[in-house]
Amino acid sequence: MTGRQQTVAVAERRANVLRLRAAGLSFRAIADQLRPEGMSYTAAHAAQDASRALQARKSELSQLADVHVTLELERADVLERQLQRALVGAAATPGPDGTRLVLMIADRLMRLSQHRGRLLGFDDKIPATRPHGQSSAPGTAPRVSYLAEAAARRARRRAAYGSAG
Repeated sequence: MTGRQQTVAVAERRANVLRLRAAGLSFRAIADQLRPEGMSYTAAHAAQDASRALQARKSELSQLADVHVTLELERADVLERQLQRALVGAAATPGPDGTRLVLMIADRLMRLSQHRGRLLGFDDKIPATRPHGQSSAPGTAPRVSYLAEAAARRARRRAAYGSAG
């Protein structure tokens, strides 16, 4: 068997191990089912094959995730350009209809910005503690992120001015 044929055979065996494991078989049952004629293939071998197959799959999915994030960011850029053009048109519309359109478009731009921030992992980079090292001690209020505090301040401000939404 050539090196290429052996690589293909190992990949097929590992795929079969994952398929059987997903079907609920134990590693011992998988080894019994996949044991080549006249060869030693134990439950430990099946477990090792499953582990290596999962690691390879995780690597593949990680690479695909980067591609999908890039595609989603490109879509967000196109949408943002369209919203910016619509915002200019809405700002030129007189009266309350124009104002309502501007606010709706501004809201969509903010949501788009939040979506982009999540895709880029900005939410993960914001510390989950309060400013000036104030953290929650046992028996006190739980930690609140800066974003949650800002949202609460905005809600209080809107409530004070009687604004909806």
